[in-house]
Amino acid sequence: MPIAMSESNVLDELPLQRTAETSQYWVWQVNRNCEFSFSSSASKSLLGLSPNEVIGRPYFSLLPNIGPIDFETAFRTAVDNGSSLENLVHKTQHADGTIRILDVSGAPVRRDDGAPDGFFGVSIDITAEASDARGLLDPKTLYTEAPVALCVVNREGRYTRVNGQFARTAGLAPESIIGLPLADLSPEAAQKFESNIQIFDLGGDVAEHELKWRGRFFRMSVEPVRNAEGDIVGGSIALVDVTNYDNTIRGLTNANRRFQLLAERDYLTTLFNRRQFEKIFRMELGSARRERQPVSLLIVDVDQFKRFNDHYGHAAGDRSLREVAKALVSACSRPRDSVCRYGGEEFAIVLPGTNHAGAQVVAERVRQAVFVLDLPHEASDLGRLSVSVGGSTLERVPKIGDLTTYRQTLLMSADAALYKAKQGGRNTVRVAEISPSGA
Repeated sequence: MPIAMSESNVLDELPLQRTAETSQYWVWQVNRNCEFSFSSSASKSLLGLSPNEVIGRPYFSLLPNIGPIDFETAFRTAVDNGSSLENLVHKTQHADGTIRILDVSGAPVRRDDGAPDGFFGVSIDITAEASDARGLLDPKTLYTEAPVALCVVNREGRYTRVNGQFARTAGLAPESIIGLPLADLSPEAAQKFESNIQIFDLGGDVAEHELKWRGRFFRMSVEPVRNAEGDIVGGSIALVDVTNYDNTIRGLTNANRRFQLLAERDYLTTLFNRRQFEKIFRMELGSARRERQPVSLLIVDVDQFKRFNDHYGHAAGDRSLREVAKALVSACSRPRDSVCRYGGEEFAIVLPGTNHAGAQVVAERVRQAVFVLDLPHEASDLGRLSVSVGGSTLERVPKIGDLTTYRQTLLMSADAALYKAKQGGRNTVRVAEISPSGA
């Protein structure tokens, strides 16, 4: 279900809310279907719609593309392929019916395996600037008053023209900059400019550069300046301040990682949660089938845990579950062994590439790791906290059949083994072996 900013206390501590809500730009996220899953409050001024009115709606249903189809094609391609967008112009319609022109940039959201899983974007309303560019200002005024830092540098690397925004960014009067070497203000920019002029001389094109200048971040683009004969006599430089944009994307990326962590981990023990267990379990079953390797599953249950909670209280119960979780992790040393909280006082451990004998060894190690914690449990027959472990092993996953069937077989077998361990006096291990036909 889409999450609105006001609906989650967890978001209060994330960089996402702080970054997005302090930005002057509209910050948003869409899923793979181009449906909005997040919107900052700037949508109200830019679109005339609140975040709650944006979330859940498809991008082009909310923001119809007016004019050429190029933007929609580029946008959908970026979402599908996991590529970035930089300063694409999008003509659309405000809720009040007026036409708005947006400058759209963004970066892909990726899953752990690197596959694209959505898109973070930042949109800037440039309607006023676009109107000016259509003729409300003459070319000279447009250059002078443009909100982008612009300058012209000759082949000797000296400034011959600067606009107001460039002078303000440099912290100098425009007339004091003319004639200065580019390197005096920015050695990095001078190096990039010289390299670009050499490429222009060879008939090549250059890409934008990233530039840090006076504590801010810019995108630097260079175009050749030619005389009447067509000779290159210098270059025109445009510097677009992307400091806020970069910080926003960085904050959104960090927040996305935090969202993924919250979606995958149990809040109490920080182990993988039930949802992630299902994902890992199915993935390892598929891997075992392809590699013709065994796979084992352990279900671990804290003995007489209800009595523990009744005797010591739920706060103590939570602390004990955290200690048990640490013990289980310490008993499973291989990188692909996955320890998950299955629910309540139950834990599940997926052991890829582990046969029946190996599963018994790990199960016993798990039992001992908890028992040696020596956590008092006066309501238990043993006087201290213990676990019972039930396990099952599938020596070969059949090449045919639905993996869901084998998942159920392993779970039911492990659960039955756990029941036998409980019946056997608790603090006990039982591991079954399964050999279905067709393996």
